[in-house]
Amino acid sequence: MRVKLYFLGVLVLGLLAIIILMYTKDCKSDEACFSKYSVECKQAKLVGVSQNNFFLYEIKGKEVQAGEKRCIVKVTLLKLEETANQNLKNALEGKGMLCHIPQYLLFQKHLDQIENLNDYCTGPLKEVLLEISLEKLYNIVVKNIGPVALEFSKILSSINAAQNGSINNFSS
Repeated sequence: MRVKLYFLGVLVLGLLAIIILMYTKDCKSDEACFSKYSVECKQAKLVGVSQNNFFLYEIKGKEVQAGEKRCIVKVTLLKLEETANQNLKNALEGKGMLCHIPQYLLFQKHLDQIENLNDYCTGPLKEVLLEISLEKLYNIVVKNIGPVALEFSKILSSINAAQNGSINNFSS
């Protein structure tokens, strides 16, 4: 009987330890709460708004990469602003990325103020954002290739004319 009670006590303590270790603080939309947890890299989540877009930020834990302490944060785009194109909404909403952010950055800035956050992230959200950026860049290049080519042609013509003029002057 004592062995059963001892085993049951150890089991209950083990379950409590797991629950405590796996507990994630729900900061809802309180950025001060989330910032407090992010500085210590403790598990927490926040629904934040950036440029009228809703994101879910979840601190998953800590790690050390190349001797540097990093905080693992999952970022999920929940909802794009209402005026966004429906194709863009379909491509982005619900996508997430996993970020391994140097902890010293979280001491200096709030998560949404880190300018190059994508540099620390991988995942479907980052891939779609890069794809959209490349597509926009491609469209800009294609749109402007005609005027650029025309200007380049004018420059080449003036260079050729200048060279021909100097050749004719030399041969005379």
